[in-house]
Amino acid sequence: MQSKLATLSEKAVHQPVIEDAFRYCPSMDLLAVATEDQQVLIFRLTGEKVSGYSQRGSQPEAKQIRLVKWKPNGKLLAIGSSNGSVRLLNADHCKIIHQINSPFESNKSLTCIGWTSIFANGGKPPPALNSRIDSGYATDGEKDLVLNLPRSLSLIDIEGSLPKLSCVPAIGSDDDVFSTRSSIDSIFHGPVKTVHEAIDVLLLGFEDGMLYLLIYDTFIIGSFDSKAFFTDDGTYNLLLHVSNAYDTTHSLLLTSSGGNNGLYFVPMDLRFIFKLGDYLPLLAAKSTQLQNLLRYLLQVQISMHHEWKAAQDLPSRLMQNVDEALEQQCYCNFVHAAYHLAVTGDCYPPMKEWLVDELMERGHSRWDKAILNGYDNVRRLGHESLLPCLERCSVVASRLRGLARYEEANSSLGLSSKALNEIISTINCLIILAHTILRLLNSEQERFVAFSGWLRHQITVQSSDVPGANADESLLKEGEFDYHKILSFIQGPLVRSKLASILDDEDLDSQSIWSSINLPATLNEDFKVELKKFRDGQFHKSSLLNLIGMGRCLQRQSHQMFGQVAESQRRNILFGSPIHLRQDSSSASIDMRACKEDGKCVTYIALPSVTHGTSIHMIRITLEIENGVTASRHVEAASLFSEEGQISQYKFADDSNLLCLWESDLGSHHLVSLPYSKIALDSIFKYEGKSINDVVIGHESLQTTENSNRLSSTTIQDQFMLHTFDEGFVPSSIEINGRPGRKVACVLSKDRVHYMILDLDGGLDDVAEKASANSA
Repeated sequence: MQSKLATLSEKAVHQPVIEDAFRYCPSMDLLAVATEDQQVLIFRLTGEKVSGYSQRGSQPEAKQIRLVKWKPNGKLLAIGSSNGSVRLLNADHCKIIHQINSPFESNKSLTCIGWTSIFANGGKPPPALNSRIDSGYATDGEKDLVLNLPRSLSLIDIEGSLPKLSCVPAIGSDDDVFSTRSSIDSIFHGPVKTVHEAIDVLLLGFEDGMLYLLIYDTFIIGSFDSKAFFTDDGTYNLLLHVSNAYDTTHSLLLTSSGGNNGLYFVPMDLRFIFKLGDYLPLLAAKSTQLQNLLRYLLQVQISMHHEWKAAQDLPSRLMQNVDEALEQQCYCNFVHAAYHLAVTGDCYPPMKEWLVDELMERGHSRWDKAILNGYDNVRRLGHESLLPCLERCSVVASRLRGLARYEEANSSLGLSSKALNEIISTINCLIILAHTILRLLNSEQERFVAFSGWLRHQITVQSSDVPGANADESLLKEGEFDYHKILSFIQGPLVRSKLASILDDEDLDSQSIWSSINLPATLNEDFKVELKKFRDGQFHKSSLLNLIGMGRCLQRQSHQMFGQVAESQRRNILFGSPIHLRQDSSSASIDMRACKEDGKCVTYIALPSVTHGTSIHMIRITLEIENGVTASRHVEAASLFSEEGQISQYKFADDSNLLCLWESDLGSHHLVSLPYSKIALDSIFKYEGKSINDVVIGHESLQTTENSNRLSSTTIQDQFMLHTFDEGFVPSSIEINGRPGRKVACVLSKDRVHYMILDLDGGLDDVAEKASANSA
């Protein structure tokens, strides 16, 4: 019997696809593939290329693409590299919006990227409180929420009403993600999260057995060593990570390369999600937002420093050209010669030669343009980027402080009102410093314009062929200059601008100055004292008035606060004891799925037989969860054997069907669907209870037990076959999106260049009807 699913598209990519880098988007009809030439390509269902990203760089071996994973909502794409870094790309334009560098010095390669979503309340968003109260369904606590004004205020999001942040010039760093409008909108101006939206959990596994947990894409919870789960010194690598949307317990599958070789199941209880409930989305979202604002702030500060440095570079070189001649002949430098010329009208010969022969009108125009452009660029960054960013930081920090005060007794939050007060105080200092920069810019630019006009006039006067010609016109012209501003500029900004100490990077010895200040207890008072000295022209501690230095101080304070929050959440993560599933540690063709059955958290694991290509072993692990903690575990096992052909590449399509690639003895290749759920009437797996201490599967022994089932070639073709591939297409792996109402299977050929997309809608229903009719 020949079965055919509708083929939605077929395509050949230009390079072979990397293993574990072939993923279909769970929410949109987009396919992401990473090729061996280090390119990530996103295609539509029709095969049309949407966007692309290239990771080819100066160190290709250190950044080889290893893994690709979609975020559950399909908005972001994670790219894992051989150096342990993960880049998050926006699916719309394939621009990097965040880079997660390896937190470990070893920089080991990634073994797994797990990205799941769960609801904070452990279920679907509840109906409106008023409806629950009217129906009598609301609890006493929910009735109190109606009149709980502080809680209602804490959940109001006002950031959306603030002006949008502007793009910042690229600075050439790995974290340079704020130079495009699309990236900034993705990071800062996306849809506002509500308290009932799903919580994104990102888990990274590394080759040395370390695990790295984040929520909301970028908020770091911390790292864990998988060796702590075991009693020996072996290395245990994360292979798979899954969860369902309604339980805070996640399922981890680990393989061992030393010690007790084999495959292990470990439950991970994220109790902080259960304990914090509605406040976790607010806490994590605002903390993540503050982290992103600090990244943006640092890039703005560095850009202002670069713009200022570039503006001062050309005038410095021009003045250095005449300084040597003035020192040799007149024992002075350009500043003294210019001041002498402005006061007396007498021009030293080296000065005149430099004005007439070297500077000339062209050099003056370049000087004028460099300084004015520098002032304008720094001013623009201050008005459009620095101040709006600091205002947003203040709003976000104030909201976190409000949450900390309202939930002062809730130690699970990990927030400290004192720490947030200090952060807000530092932000206020930075706002004052930003206004000081803008005030100085306007003052210096006004004086420079006067100086530039005077210098241009001196070039004309000194280059006159006839001495004293047009003397009356020259005197009339000089009377129009404001010599107070000219001399003020020569004595001040031309020697050393006050902006230099604010916009320059920190000095190497500034750390000793910061260490002498009792941060952050006296920072605010010390800042005010030094600012008054600065305005009065007295000696002051320049690092306290340094923009980048103050920004780094704010980052240190914030990172300390984030660390306290993360540590509080990390203490509420529990790992269960490992369940040894089998002796062999091979990770080929293994898949795992978590679902909800009869109110319990159930995990299914499909394992291939190491010795028999005709066998499938299914492990069913039921977890009973109480108050966010795994209370008990029950393990069942079943096996299925194909009397003919070979079965490979298992993928769970949904909570009921397991898709496999089956090769008949005649060499034809097929896609089959096997009902696996224990609670389904059409399940072909006969599950049998196993002892927790003796779960290890012996492949040969399972063949003779009562919980085994055998399928003939005829049964597979009549009841479970979905699709028969053409002779020229040899499938090697499958990828399923699992989206209700739009299920598709992406099949990659053996050459890893060709792929096809098959429409599963209708095909799975036909298989279910055949299986139900057969069981009846």
